[in-house]
Amino acid sequence: MPNASADCRWEIIPVELPLRQPLRTAKGDIHHRQLWLLRLQRGEIQGWGEASPLPGFGGEAPKLCLAALGKIPGQARSAYDYASAIASTCPAAASAIRGALADASARAAGLPLARHLAAACALRPCTRLRLSLLLEQPDPEAALSAFAAGWRVFKWKSSGDIVADAAAARALRATLGPDAGLRLDANGRWSVDDCRRFAELSAEVQLDWVEQPLAPGKEADLAELTSCKLRVALDESLHGLDAVSSAAQQYWAEVFIWKYQWLGGFPALRAGLRLAQGHHPRRVVLSSTLDSWVGRSHALHAAAALGLDAEAHGLATGHLLAKDLGPDHALNGHWQLGDGPGLGGDPQL
Repeated sequence: MPNASADCRWEIIPVELPLRQPLRTAKGDIHHRQLWLLRLQRGEIQGWGEASPLPGFGGEAPKLCLAALGKIPGQARSAYDYASAIASTCPAAASAIRGALADASARAAGLPLARHLAAACALRPCTRLRLSLLLEQPDPEAALSAFAAGWRVFKWKSSGDIVADAAAARALRATLGPDAGLRLDANGRWSVDDCRRFAELSAEVQLDWVEQPLAPGKEADLAELTSCKLRVALDESLHGLDAVSSAAQQYWAEVFIWKYQWLGGFPALRAGLRLAQGHHPRRVVLSSTLDSWVGRSHALHAAAALGLDAEAHGLATGHLLAKDLGPDHALNGHWQLGDGPGLGGDPQL
């Protein structure tokens, strides 16, 4: 909890980050990311947060997000309470506020953000996380080069062509062998028949899972897929804590994938974990929103603080940006917690 007597100065910094090349998804191509950095100044201490909703994919509408950021109170406790009040309607804005406050508090304490968050929860953080690599295209040779460099888990986006997607899965498995994890993201654009067809065509591949095959709102239909042995991960369906609570009651929902800031930041992640594990253990993965170094840093520190080291997280997407705001987090498929206070540095604007 922030110091109630501290005064805050907030600055909203708009940033546009072009991608090196368009990222093809079943919902259309993504060419650039428009986001807002949030800089907090508390005396001599800075803190950084990020809000990067992505229309059509997740988070609040950008105009709503920016309006929420423009109303942050100038006193720390009030700002914290304000973030809690808007978290259900403006999760990205709430995450940015909470993140900037936490980053500043960690820097004031001289601790890495993960250790600061863990200490506040009486937890022991992990110091190393595995990461998955998002492939721009399901190119077996490119994946093999990454595998040789130490990457072990790979994800790619559905083309919308089920036959082509299954062929890509078979080619990746044949090239990488049995030790590579493979994940395919459909972005909610498949039908139940598509799922069954893909399961038939890729039966020997043994994917980790298909991420969000059906559109949000069609979760009941996913129960049918247990008969065709297609493991499903939920992503866009988990758009808030109420949705997490509902999904947690379904036996077939084995894998939960969260966009950290679209959930609302660290308090929302903790609450979501309690809900997700309330009935039986779930596999939990944090995934990038194609955010900048600031946003990915917050997600990584949050995962480390809560000891989420069982799965490879989808937070290695800096290579997709033509220009990022900090050094790449990924070192041959891993992220290592450093010793620097807060996020470990400032964004390179």
